[in-house]
Amino acid sequence: MIAIEGKIFNIQKYSIHDGPGIRNTVFMMGCPLSCWWGHNPESQSLEEKLMIFPNRCIGCMACIKACKQGAIREVNGMVVTDKGKCINCGNCTHVCYPGAREMSGEIMSVEEVVKEVLKDRDFFEESEGGVTFSG
Repeated sequence: MIAIEGKIFNIQKYSIHDGPGIRNTVFMMGCPLSCWWGHNPESQSLEEKLMIFPNRCIGCMACIKACKQGAIREVNGMVVTDKGKCINCGNCTHVCYPGAREMSGEIMSVEEVVKEVLKDRDFFEESEGGVTFSG
């Protein structure tokens, strides 16, 4: 049997905005629609992209050493990424302990998604919540 897989951008736990009760929202990548209410344009493409969360950066500079393209440098004590040089290889994400750099998207099977969201089943049942699939 062939496993059905998709690229998942994020599984947001304890969401209260996308339906009744406590929910998990599964954000899938690759939706070609550009809905006016869409809040995640980064999930429209199937291509992995580097996501940077500056508030998580501790200034260890490990990402600078890991970048073979020379796209990351230090400027006045801050880590700066030149998006023109960045090839989205993800090398910097592997050395970023605090998670200030992550690649968007992860290939997951239906079974893996179900297993992950069912961890919160008790919350869904108690609050009459559930799961929302979004793009």
